[in-house]
Amino acid sequence: MTSNLWVVARVRELRDADPVLSTEISKTKVHVMPVGAGSSSGINLFFAGLRTVMTITRTIKSRGARDLRICILAFAPGPLAVAAAISGKLFRVPVVSYFGIDWEAEYWAQRVPRYLGGAGVYLRRQRNRCLQRFIAKSSSACLVAGKDLLSKISRTCPRTVETIPIVDIDIQSWPVQAVESVSAASPAAGHRCQPNCVRFLFVGTLTERKGINDMVDAFDMIRLRRPEFTLDIVGHGELEADLREHCDSTGIGGMVRMHGYVSDRKALAELYEESDVFVLPSYSEGFPRVLYEAMASGLPIIAYRVGGIPNVLTHLETAYLIDSGNMGALVGAIEWMADNPKQRREFANRNRELVQRLLRNDAAEQHAKIITSVVGAG
Repeated sequence: MTSNLWVVARVRELRDADPVLSTEISKTKVHVMPVGAGSSSGINLFFAGLRTVMTITRTIKSRGARDLRICILAFAPGPLAVAAAISGKLFRVPVVSYFGIDWEAEYWAQRVPRYLGGAGVYLRRQRNRCLQRFIAKSSSACLVAGKDLLSKISRTCPRTVETIPIVDIDIQSWPVQAVESVSAASPAAGHRCQPNCVRFLFVGTLTERKGINDMVDAFDMIRLRRPEFTLDIVGHGELEADLREHCDSTGIGGMVRMHGYVSDRKALAELYEESDVFVLPSYSEGFPRVLYEAMASGLPIIAYRVGGIPNVLTHLETAYLIDSGNMGALVGAIEWMADNPKQRREFANRNRELVQRLLRNDAAEQHAKIITSVVGAG
């Protein structure tokens, strides 16, 4: 009997899930149900998720197959995962939830009315905590990114597994000129690892959670003493217009180049290749795709010590890790990277070796086994 897997996720999440979904999952037919655009609000996504799952159930009923084995894969946390969890309970459908980040840790980044003050922040955090526990408790199995999430989610959902990364980066075809140049001892080997003109790169959505404001503020703090530095910002989001205005008004417009969202993978790879240091001052992460891309490009990394990042990267070996929100430390890390080309070269080579080991395992095979076992049990 053929099993059926319905994948309920936001459009942008499905891009990274493609390698898993395109893999044959032991007689399982995959139905992809993209929901919402990148700018959809939480409440809209929730109701869109409910409508999507109702569509799934109507499809099942129309076939008149009571014993049809099905499963819903939902990307958590978020409104879609809540909708999938509710629907799973109502229609007795097994749900597998994929946790890329810790939703409880995201409370700080969500706008809270000023009149609520600290109470509003506390309430947001408790809301996220309760919803995250509900999603985990309602799931037949959970896939999580990072050991911290594994420890937290497994308390509620015993069948929790640390996921192998869903990243479709072909390490062999990713630009390697950067790695060859940083391994050369001669200063003439390219712009990489030179002490003067240092190019920093940020790739991500332009939101408070990603820490892009911290990145721009750090450049504002060092612009007078290090005018030779440059920052390339790739991505779009709610802060894009404000960031452009801020750069123009503070005088760092000449140091900062905003590229918007770069959909062409070759063009994006070239931006990585042309850079010297990758910076991600994000306040909440699992272990994002952009860090794999940076490592594949042979880039040293500056990042906040959050989520699954310190479980993968090692301070002063593969990255310069700092506590989130510490602006003095962020500025210090930027200048340290610029002033230590030898260490940058060592970080870069270690990162290239590390990403080859990390992506050697097959995420699709791991996820397929879990989903197949859940569908079979259902």
